[in-house]
Amino acid sequence: MTKANSLKGSLSGACLTVIYLCLVSSVGKAIHNDFAFFPELAALAYGMFMRPAGPWAMAPLMVVTTPTVTALWGVSVANHLPYGIPASVLCIAGSILIVKTMKSPVFPAVPAGFLPLVFNVTSVHYVAFIVFDTGLLALLSVAYRRWWLSGIGKSAVAPVNTPAPANTSSKTMRWVTFSGVLAITYFLAARTDIRLILFPPLLVIAYESLVRPETCPWARRFALLPVICVLTAGLGWAGVALFGAGPLSVLCALGASIVFIRVIDTFVLPALVISVIPQIIVRTDWKYPLAIGTGTLVVVTARSLLNVIERFQSRSAGDWQSN
Repeated sequence: MTKANSLKGSLSGACLTVIYLCLVSSVGKAIHNDFAFFPELAALAYGMFMRPAGPWAMAPLMVVTTPTVTALWGVSVANHLPYGIPASVLCIAGSILIVKTMKSPVFPAVPAGFLPLVFNVTSVHYVAFIVFDTGLLALLSVAYRRWWLSGIGKSAVAPVNTPAPANTSSKTMRWVTFSGVLAITYFLAARTDIRLILFPPLLVIAYESLVRPETCPWARRFALLPVICVLTAGLGWAGVALFGAGPLSVLCALGASIVFIRVIDTFVLPALVISVIPQIIVRTDWKYPLAIGTGTLVVVTARSLLNVIERFQSRSAGDWQSN
């Protein structure tokens, strides 16, 4: 496989992602329903088209069913409970349980279950849109994967390394830290009245950073995560401010965000979601990048503290074994 073919495969995947998201946005504008546009599609589409041999592309049925089930759960909770601690715990914990029970690799389905509560979505139309959007994405992904298997772009996909499993105590501490981060961001959101400090993609960012650091795609860029996310949030805000919600602002914000994460060579899929969330916000202002930066900064701080604790435990275990 030549480098030219590899670049061609990467470019085609990125372009197809932008075209697909613009198409979904156009449908939403045509039917006058912003929630026909599901922000997590940005991560799912880019992940599937850029990694045709990855876990999402290899499980198109799960890409459709997992977000559908979690979205149905989230809408059910939002219909019966107002935004608050009980509803948030039910949405997040319930969605994680659904993903784990289904043994699905599609963790971005968890934000699909939390989004209805954050944005007060109570209509089952939201679930129907997700079925349509992810179904179309799955069909496109299958077709694209067949084309990719013909030879173009194979070398663009890095081999997947299976990490060594964390010990039980470390795993428990990671989940406790994950829960603590969500609690802190919820508290900050409640105190400042900026609900999006606990924004739906933060669930993925926190999970990958804290619970699964061995396979985290942005592990080499933990310290830069707030900067990356604030920048893509700014691009999303600027796109909507200049062109309004719709395919043109999606093209500008998502396209620029993809170029940015490609330039810095970091596979931060939630950053792409952050760039298109303004499409479903009634009024986007400077508080949006601020909220995104605050939430991700909490995650990075927690990851730094967890690193210190885990290194100390590892050193202590080594000293005990040597004695």
